[in-house]
Amino acid sequence: MFIAPTTWFAPLTAETAPDASKGMIAASAKQFGFVASPIAKAAGSPPLLKHLLGGFPAFDQSSLSHAEREVLAMTVAYEVGCHYCMAMHS
Repeated sequence: MFIAPTTWFAPLTAETAPDASKGMIAASAKQFGFVASPIAKAAGSPPLLKHLLGGFPAFDQSSLSHAEREVLAMTVAYEVGCHYCMAMHS
């Protein structure tokens, strides 16, 4: 039986996340005004969260155009079944 990847990790908050993730969650919430679901779900693993957050600026600075990055993000979101990400990138 296939389990959608969006159910693999429980979303965490700045209060429930490991200490090493709390600052990263707070910074993301300050930047966007809320904690996005992928951030909340990655917060259970501080190294994963650090990698995820570090990847966003690197992706934005790639040679891909904005439209190409959105197509890629939408394709990945579709393939992993992340409905939140599909809505955000559509």
